[in-house]
Amino acid sequence: MIVGDLLSILMFLAFIGLIFTGFPVAWVLGGLAVLFTALGIMLRVDFGLPVDMSWDYSSLAVDRMWDVMNNWVLVALPMFIFMGLMLDYKPELAAGTVCAVGTLGILIPPSIMLVLMADRLAMPVGDLFLGALFPGLLLGSLFVGFILIYAYLNPDAAPVPENHEPITSKLILNVLLS
Repeated sequence: MIVGDLLSILMFLAFIGLIFTGFPVAWVLGGLAVLFTALGIMLRVDFGLPVDMSWDYSSLAVDRMWDVMNNWVLVALPMFIFMGLMLDYKPELAAGTVCAVGTLGILIPPSIMLVLMADRLAMPVGDLFLGALFPGLLLGSLFVGFILIYAYLNPDAAPVPENHEPITSKLILNVLLS
């Protein structure tokens, strides 16, 4: 077994072990990548072992990160996080709604998955949006219908605010136009 294979196996075992410690996955992945990159370079430079790792190869990660962060399409990511923070229902209804509506995030524009896919595939985002619009709207209307029926049958799940405006057809039209 060559040294690179051994390092890969050790990295995988360390990953599995550290995941069970409760550290956040991002820190585990990033930390192990830096640690094993440094270990691979040290084994190659200091001990002359045949490891396919060098500073030149490692510097490609910096160039790739710069290219990703320089992409204006990714500006939409913080807005999706903000949208998720704005949801505030009863915990059971909110959790179910967020889980179910999470499937809509890949279909209804501005879909972050379609934006990222269009960027990676060098395709027009509009074409992907048009292909996913009807299934997304159909699924969204089914979710809204379910939540309305659920809230009607279980009023404590989605209580009405004390100073709410009465729902009229004019109000619904204004919401749809907005």
